Amino acid sequence: MNKRIIYFLVYILSFLIHLWTRSIAANSLFGDKIVLAYLINGLLAVASLWLLNKMLKKNSTSIGYTFLHLSMFKILIFFILFYTSYLRDDTIELAEFFAFFIPYAMSLTIEIIIMAKQLSRKT
Repeated sequence: MNKRIIYFLVYILSFLIHLWTRSIAANSLFGDKIVLAYLINGLLAVASLWLLNKMLKKNSTSIGYTFLHLSMFKILIFFILFYTSYLRDDTIELAEFFAFFIPYAMSLTIEIIIMAKQLSRKT
């Protein structure tokens, strides 16, 4: 099986586990924009990997800087799409924090693993 499919399945599994823990904690199952957070982070990870692969084929020496800029871009997207709605009650609850942070951390981890393997093959 293709490793990228395995990474995709791991990402989906983390979403399902996240929903399960929300149900146990008596939180709204699909509240706090959790579906949007997983979709946005997943799509941004795919776009980032595409761009980084394109740069890697050109033997670009600025892949690390691009990776950091893309990570900052993802944080900016968080502030634009999520932060204001999370602060409506003047506080960010733990469930709201995890609704964004878990998909962000999962997509970032998968990106790092994929890029590390590609870079090690390149050298």
